[in-house]
Amino acid sequence: MFFNHTASKSTINFTNDHALSDDTTDIHFIGRKSTLEKLNQPKSIINEMGLATQTPSDMFDAMISRLSSGANGGGSSCSTFLPMTDKFANFHLISLPETVSRHNHHMSPHVITDMLISKVSTKKPGKVKLYVAGVEPGDVAPVAAAIARAFPLYNSKTSSGQQKKGDNDIDNNNNDDLLIDVCFLTEACDTFSTEIMVQLASAEAVTKGVRLAAKLGDMTPAELTTDAYADQCKHIAKELGECVTYEEIVGEDLDKLQYGGLYGVGKAAECPPRLVIMTYTPPSSGTSSEACESVALCGKGVVYDTGGLSIKPKTGMCGMKHDMGGSAGVLGGFCAAVELKVPKKVTLLLGIVENAIGPLAFRNDDIL
Repeated sequence: MFFNHTASKSTINFTNDHALSDDTTDIHFIGRKSTLEKLNQPKSIINEMGLATQTPSDMFDAMISRLSSGANGGGSSCSTFLPMTDKFANFHLISLPETVSRHNHHMSPHVITDMLISKVSTKKPGKVKLYVAGVEPGDVAPVAAAIARAFPLYNSKTSSGQQKKGDNDIDNNNNDDLLIDVCFLTEACDTFSTEIMVQLASAEAVTKGVRLAAKLGDMTPAELTTDAYADQCKHIAKELGECVTYEEIVGEDLDKLQYGGLYGVGKAAECPPRLVIMTYTPPSSGTSSEACESVALCGKGVVYDTGGLSIKPKTGMCGMKHDMGGSAGVLGGFCAAVELKVPKKVTLLLGIVENAIGPLAFRNDDIL
């Protein structure tokens, strides 16, 4: 959909179906230790799935006993192997902290991300089933975002026999993909009723937005120039459909229209600065566009910040490719809002520039 590069071919799906397929390679149950203990009850979901024969009660109790309560704010895990139809599957219990500070979400999304990164290999194909237990309907979106962060789309590494960068498109799915199915469970470790389907749609949209933002932030400055970034915004707007319009103000036109700050910061770079404007108007629902509430999302898109003539030290310049993270975040949020067809008019404003060094760089005493 977006850039060509050697990509991590992983797909995340959200479902209310707890069943396992025969080709499942990894099974993960994630939740607080007190919640995971309920999986060993006679009428638990593990018994419904037929896993009780592969995980006898004493073995399951032993796995639970190895888990910590996360007193230090971290997670813990215990793993074994389960015999499937014609192979063994990895079986993991991942515990989250029982208590968190008032500043943290009670599902500890940061721990979910860290534990999945350490437990799920994205280097080989497979089918992963994630069960997140102890979830309330309002937890679905933040937990989905945590899962999305564990499976980045961008990867520029090469190895023997692997395609080189530029030869692979992330939209070209094949049978070697890593497929991740996510199922949310209640505090009692049961599946939700059909009412959860609305939240699952939100989870899908949030996941796409988070992975898009992360991918843009992971790209190198040589790839994500201001021209390339704007081209991809234009491509995204086209894919989102007729409800989204795209316009941009580029280079000298910024100066003429008195966008002096944006123009001054970016005028020394090889690729010109630009202001990208994307507008979403909700489909007709009996409310005129004039009466529709409007929301504006503004994002800083400095694709690389050398500091200009106020040049940053060598230790302060590394990582400045992430100075466009704000724009990537609101772009992902904009895409999620459009996909969910929110009943509001949403305007996205991205100031996309590179703060470079050159004869045209603005001086500290200039008035912009």
